[in-house]
Amino acid sequence: MLDRGDRELVSRDRELIGLRTLLDASAFTELLQQSHPDAKIEEACPYYVRYKPGTSCLVGYHVRAGELRTEVYARCHHPDSRDKATKGERLTSIPSALGPGIVVRPDLNLVIYAFPNDHEIRGLRRMFERGLNRVRVKRLLPDHRALWNGTLTRIRYKPERRCVAKLCVDRLPGVPGEARAVVKLYSPEGFEAALARVNRFANRPGLRLPSFLGAAERYWALAWEWIEGPPLLDVISELSNSDQACERVGAALGDLHRQEPHLSFTYACEDYCGTLEAAAVAIGSICADLNERAQGLSRDLAAALRDHPWRPAPIHGDFSADQVLLSGVDAVFLDLDRAGIGDPLIDLGSLRAKLIADTVENRLTLDRAEELAAQLVQRYGQTIGSHAIDDLDVFTASSLLQIAPEPFRQRRRDWPAKVEALLAHAERISRVDAAAHSAARRT
Repeated sequence: MLDRGDRELVSRDRELIGLRTLLDASAFTELLQQSHPDAKIEEACPYYVRYKPGTSCLVGYHVRAGELRTEVYARCHHPDSRDKATKGERLTSIPSALGPGIVVRPDLNLVIYAFPNDHEIRGLRRMFERGLNRVRVKRLLPDHRALWNGTLTRIRYKPERRCVAKLCVDRLPGVPGEARAVVKLYSPEGFEAALARVNRFANRPGLRLPSFLGAAERYWALAWEWIEGPPLLDVISELSNSDQACERVGAALGDLHRQEPHLSFTYACEDYCGTLEAAAVAIGSICADLNERAQGLSRDLAAALRDHPWRPAPIHGDFSADQVLLSGVDAVFLDLDRAGIGDPLIDLGSLRAKLIADTVENRLTLDRAEELAAQLVQRYGQTIGSHAIDDLDVFTASSLLQIAPEPFRQRRRDWPAKVEALLAHAERISRVDAAAHSAARRT
């Protein structure tokens, strides 16, 4: 059954006739039970949404069938794009653990893909095809014989975007395998973008980056070493360790920003302002009552960003606490797929915004999130210089605006209220920044 937010969304977008089924977990479970009758599917829980109003909607589901746990996603289209739905019939598929790999429902303009079938991540079918994945691991890692008999286990999967898996190697018969590598599979465009960023940064004392192990263009796959260590978010939840952890990460981020890698991608000010406009449109498309507020904030933040002296430097591009491990004395930075040249405050604002976003999910209190961010920013400023953190509030508010649609995309309970809460945090922080600028002008 649809909740209030989803009902309102479906009522506004009547052209996507499959939208109601995709957003209703009970209805989609029934659809899966019809399309895969031998699998004895018990439950399907949504975990990921990508929605283009009036055009298409993609929803990823975790599926439970007895002891089996797997993923399925489905995509519906506007009737004028019926050819996109029927393309599923022409794709080469392999059987899934549930049965048919691809099922087309023309009556709903909808296609169902059961893992490892994916419309864009074509290498997924090859790397996870039963009986052949070890052959393909050898092709991916020809210089690492010790990993050839490894077994892939998926960790995170965003349909049609990226799949992250760990490669485990058995130590002894009957003993669980030890993780030795991370394997990422992409769409063709995502593969080229990620490959262009490989080995651009160097390790520094206190800063460690996973070593690159190999690439296989035929599978659009890249592999890095597996590094053990607790995630930063777990460490900072313990009061006894948080100060030292934040200082280490702040210093390491400063060292990353001071490097001189060759990066072709640039985060220009106007491009960054464009992401704010797109975020405001996304918020308005899922929460019509928030459209005016989101648009107004987007314009205010863009004006503030254009007044900010842009300081180009190499940046992570998607920095957050869950992209950092602590291993020994090192801060380990993961996932540099979006690295580029941009203002370093993009990274700092992203980290602070995502800590604040954790308060909406009750993982942190707001006071605690701001305290942790302040500790890290202070140590960063000591490494780079205090001038480097001027205007942090406007970048934090900008990042909050960009992630405000995430509760909808991640299918969180009561997602409309959480989208509004993130927007309110962005408004609050942007007003603080505006007040500070006004006071500075008066003096």
